[in-house]
Amino acid sequence: MKVVGIKHVVNAENNLRDYQSKVSKVLAEASGELGELGVVVGPDYGLCFLKDEKKKIIDFDKRQEIIDVFREISQGFPKTLVLPGSVPRLASAGQMAHSCLAFKDGQVVEEFYKETDCSDSQIAQRH
Repeated sequence: MKVVGIKHVVNAENNLRDYQSKVSKVLAEASGELGELGVVVGPDYGLCFLKDEKKKIIDFDKRQEIIDVFREISQGFPKTLVLPGSVPRLASAGQMAHSCLAFKDGQVVEEFYKETDCSDSQIAQRH
């Protein structure tokens, strides 16, 4: 099985259209060079986009658009499992979680949840 990772810097300028283009390009180029791919994996927080870059407010409303975009991309590579990265979700009042959607042949085939208490950045700074 061939596995390809997507190298991507996640920052305040991260946007869905640029990331969509990058994933499509990686799939096309890697398939051309390697043949049929088994899995393509994006980075943690790869699907985290901001409503307000200055205030760093996460856009939780992009979820359906993300699903639509990656369903379409995965249709072009029906035998490849596409894990484009994690996407933020509202879990409950004052808490958020992240999940990783898995796409294959134009469908969401699984969603893996990564729960957090919103202190990821503090943990990262300490380590």
